[in-house]
Parts: sequence; structure tokens; C-alpha cells
Amino acid sequence: MSPEIRARLFSFLRQGRVSVLSTCTSKGEPHSSVMHYSCAAELPVLYFSTDDRSAKAKDCRENPRGSVALGWSEVEWVTVQMRGGLRALTLPAELEAAKAAHYAVHPNARQFDSDPHTLFLAFEPDWVRFSDLAAAPAIVEEMAPPRVEGKA
Repeated sequence: MSPEIRARLFSFLRQGRVSVLSTCTSKGEPHSSVMHYSCAAELPVLYFSTDDRSAKAKDCRENPRGSVALGWSEVEWVTVQMRGGLRALTLPAELEAAKAAHYAVHPNARQFDSDPHTLFLAFEPDWVRFSDLAAAPAIVEEMAPPRVEGKA
């Protein structure tokens, strides 16, 4: 992915608030949810807050793969599609980073902070496609983000 498009991708991710998160059960049955998301300090990792009893939380435990789609405007025609790993955050430092990022973008989500069923998920893509179909010519570029050391 060119440096220009990579910058546009990261800007697009930071400006957005809503995505579609898709998971699969251990039997390969798909499940999609419209979700608020936030970005980690090191993009393109995304954070999601959910209930630990939700279908997506169960799917994450059974099958740690997911996909995310963003882009809703029929005016701008910019979209992002990603595939990668999805995991529940359990380490205190990771949870604090996720909460700080998420509550900065979605302050109303803080109301669930003390709920024992609140779970934060981290989505770490291994494939990303950025598309701007309104550009002339259309832009469609893919990238495989670098792996964070120590992460699968």
C-alpha cells in the first residue's frame, strides 16, 4: 500500500465510529454485528466493547478469526475491509489502553465500565483493503500490516 493511501486509511479509521464486525462459530456459521469501534495507538488495531455473553464473544472464544467492514457514504464511496485475529483483552495494561481509546470516542460506553459482563475485544488485521471508488481512476489497494512482536 502506498504511503499516501496508508495515511488515508489510518485517517479514515480514526474518523469513523461504526463498523460491521463479522465472526464465525467453531462450525463456520457466520454472525455479523453493527458495532462501535475505536482505534489503538498502533493502527490498524481496532477495539470493540461487548457483553461477554454475546454471540460475538462466544464466537471469539471458539474461533479467533473475524472480519470488519467500514464505509457507509454513497457520496464519498470510501470503504475498508479487513480480515484478522479477534481476541478478548485480559491483561490490565491492554484493557486500560482499550478503555482509554474507546471511551475517548464513545464516552457513553463508560456506563458499562463497572458491569462485570463488559468485555473488550481487539481486532488485529492481517489483510486490509482500502477502496475509494469515487476517485478517477478508482483506488483499490491492499496491505498486510506488520505483525506486532509476540502476537499471533
